[in-house]
Amino acid sequence: MKPTNATELMVRSSTVSLLLVAIGCATATGQTVPVQPSAAVPKAGERLVSTASPTMLESFLKNQASELLARRRREVAATLTPEQIAQR
Repeated sequence: MKPTNATELMVRSSTVSLLLVAIGCATATGQTVPVQPSAAVPKAGERLVSTASPTMLESFLKNQASELLARRRREVAATLTPEQIAQR
């Protein structure tokens, strides 16, 4: 049976869409997993306690910067020709 006008086509497509949504919801309900509270997420009014000290972060960042600067120095020392300098 072929729809004769746009309204009839919209009604049929809406009906099919609702049917597909209902089937999808019915099959998805058996696949849910309850959410477990995480210890890393603080509750309202609580502060997150970190085991890392500010000096550990500072030393980590200094080491990272030192490695990046050393690599840049090696790259600059490797540029010998004016073409390499222009490319850099």
